[in-house]
Amino acid sequence: GKVVAFEPVPSNVAYLRRHLALNAVDNVEVVEAAVSDLEGEVAFQEGASNSVGRIAEGGNLTIPSVTIDALIESGRLPPPTVIKMDVEGAEYRALMGAKRSLIQHRPILFLATHNPEVHARCCELMRSCGYEMQPIDGRPLASSQEILETPARLDELARQGPEP
Repeated sequence: GKVVAFEPVPSNVAYLRRHLALNAVDNVEVVEAAVSDLEGEVAFQEGASNSVGRIAEGGNLTIPSVTIDALIESGRLPPPTVIKMDVEGAEYRALMGAKRSLIQHRPILFLATHNPEVHARCCELMRSCGYEMQPIDGRPLASSQEILETPARLDELARQGPEP
């Protein structure tokens, strides 16, 4: 299958491309942008390490920003079957930029959240899109930082098996 990796930090993009080339991985498309709820550019604050940067007013970088919905609707990306999202506090914004695709295409979503308020907003949004959530880190849903979100009927359909 095809994998699309979104990476907003230029030094991380270079590292990712090098890693893919060294391992002869050819099914990954790298999109040099942040995933958000707006198309265009956003301020981005680099963290102490490259893995903890975030979208932030007054950030030290200006980076491209894309929405999953716009990429799919334009035909640049195929509808996803699985999304793994860990965007350092911008999860709600990224999900808002994917809301139409979540409702229409019903991908399975693995979501890492990084603060309780964003976590609660993401869970509320996903419920409104017809998803069920379950923690995958062994904690109760309200305090879990790692969540599996599936379309509400997925478990029921799996139990029923294929239609005759």
